[in-house]
Amino acid sequence: MTQSRSQTLTAISLCLMGFAFVILAACNQTRSQIGYVEVQTVFEQSNRGKEQIANFKKDLVGRSDEIKELKAQGEALQAEIQKLAASGNRAAAEQKLPALQQIQQKFLAAQQDVRAAMMKEQSEVDKSFMDQLRAVMDEVRKEEGLAAIQAYDKNKTLSFDPKLDMTQKALARYNQKYPSEASKDKTPKQPVN
Repeated sequence: MTQSRSQTLTAISLCLMGFAFVILAACNQTRSQIGYVEVQTVFEQSNRGKEQIANFKKDLVGRSDEIKELKAQGEALQAEIQKLAASGNRAAAEQKLPALQQIQQKFLAAQQDVRAAMMKEQSEVDKSFMDQLRAVMDEVRKEEGLAAIQAYDKNKTLSFDPKLDMTQKALARYNQKYPSEASKDKTPKQPVN
């Protein structure tokens, strides 16, 4: 009877060990993985991102024209003041100083306005893009069976499995889901009945 009991316990132990191995194998197969996306690359290479960068640069050039004009006026007036002072006409030079100070104040104010406007615009673009990218990445995450997708910077990340890099999938999906404004305008309109 002792031998039969021992055999029964051995059989139960073997079954429990087999069950444990099955559970461990299943856990290893369904191990949660994290994907990675380089956000800056998606923004810079996406059609909409390229369009926004071009618009940003265009706005900057337009806004910097006023600053360039004020700078030129200030430099011209400063040269005139220096010329007057060098010729011994200090009174005339001093009369022009308030005008130079006014131009310098306008110049500084214009620079601050441009910086503030550009920062505000950049912040709005960043928020809109990140909201859109999150929606895209959630779709990709589900399709790829990943637990999460994390942003990374290729210059700061030391190593990870390239199979987990979702950057190109994110870029393709983002371009598909969020076409540039220019390409939207070229899309033929369906006739209304």
